[in-house]
Amino acid sequence: MITLERTPKQLEFTGNPIAFNIVSDEYISSAGSKATCVITITGNLINTQYIVISFLDYTLTFTVGGDPNSGLYLPFGSPTCQQVVDCFNANYILTRYFQIYIKDLNEFYIKALNVGSL
Repeated sequence: MITLERTPKQLEFTGNPIAFNIVSDEYISSAGSKATCVITITGNLINTQYIVISFLDYTLTFTVGGDPNSGLYLPFGSPTCQQVVDCFNANYILTRYFQIYIKDLNEFYIKALNVGSL
């Protein structure tokens, strides 16, 4: 589960030592608005680390150094933001509900496609 904070500190998800920040101007996804968060890559990605994204009835576990053909792969080392975004965009389920695109050099958006549905 992702918790959004207005002024977040550097966060780590449970079981996920990859350091990154999450920023959002939405506390709750509600009717009339699209939930958006910004993910900032702040460190190297180490083999076997993972990020879990849960929404609706889906739980997607993206694993660093996993199978590149699985749709749940993240590159290890110091990937560019574009490489990470490409990995997220390779997942059909995630792109069915979210638009994922680069904000700047090391930040990218994950934005709900539908208003107030997630």
